[in-house]
Amino acid sequence: MREFIDNIRQQMKPKYHELTTYLTALACAILFFVYPEFRAIYFEILSGAGADRASLAIMALGVIASIGFFLSFLHVFIKRKKSWFEKMCMGAFIMGANGFAGIVAGVEMLPSRSSILVIIPVWNILMGIILLYEMGLSKFDITDENASPLQVLGASITLFVVFGLVDFGFHLTWAMALSICLFYSSTIVFFVTWIINYVRYQRLAKA
Repeated sequence: MREFIDNIRQQMKPKYHELTTYLTALACAILFFVYPEFRAIYFEILSGAGADRASLAIMALGVIASIGFFLSFLHVFIKRKKSWFEKMCMGAFIMGANGFAGIVAGVEMLPSRSSILVIIPVWNILMGIILLYEMGLSKFDITDENASPLQVLGASITLFVVFGLVDFGFHLTWAMALSICLFYSSTIVFFVTWIINYVRYQRLAKA
């Protein structure tokens, strides 16, 4: 009985869905085309500016994350299992994107500490740390569950609405726009999955 309950609890834990990686990639793509500052930083990372050990490591992560970026778009439109390498690249992409967004937005927001929005870059940083920790322990996983076309369409439209409000409505900087879009991308599927699995667990526990 205890083994059965433990198994259910493991299933209740949220896993990363390909819709999460897709939304993260879409958010980065939007920022890439809209903000020249974002493009400049990306190409600077890929070029390995500085050529010291730290920048070379960041450049390597940038290359792996770039592969993960393209895989995140690819897998939401195809139905096949992801290889270990693909999951690793997609994980590096999510980790790098969230860590970068949290740092640049945090540098901008933390000195003033005058807005509740400071919670969002802190969340981005925490997501990056959690992903790094899970990947280090080989506990990171992206499910092979396929997103439906309706899910992709609905989530994409919502992300564009979020970006529109942030950029054109509140006129926030590119750093905060990236942070907020990634906050939406990394949490919406996470919490929906957690709620669904929690309800399933409660039903099985009562059965």
